[in-house]
Amino acid sequence: MRRRQHPVRRLVTSVAILPVFFMLLYYAWLATTAWRLGYSWPQMDWNDDGRTTIREFLSSVDVGRRPVTFRGRTCTEYFRLEDARPLRVDCDAPQ
Repeated sequence: MRRRQHPVRRLVTSVAILPVFFMLLYYAWLATTAWRLGYSWPQMDWNDDGRTTIREFLSSVDVGRRPVTFRGRTCTEYFRLEDARPLRVDCDAPQ
């Protein structure tokens, strides 16, 4: 037969596990939101180093995009939502 845990030990265990649970819940929400934004994996390479990291994937939640005209070409500007500073401008191929 299994012994029941002492109530204080059960409380301490619950209090220790609760922050981890909420942290996992937050990162699950962040990943789901980033995935639903519709950026492709190469688009999320915000520092242009040739690879997209998990950190860049999760930070895409704070990146917006807007159409701009640059030198007569239609482009997409990616910017930080926090302060509207541009991160990158991607243009269509010249015609």
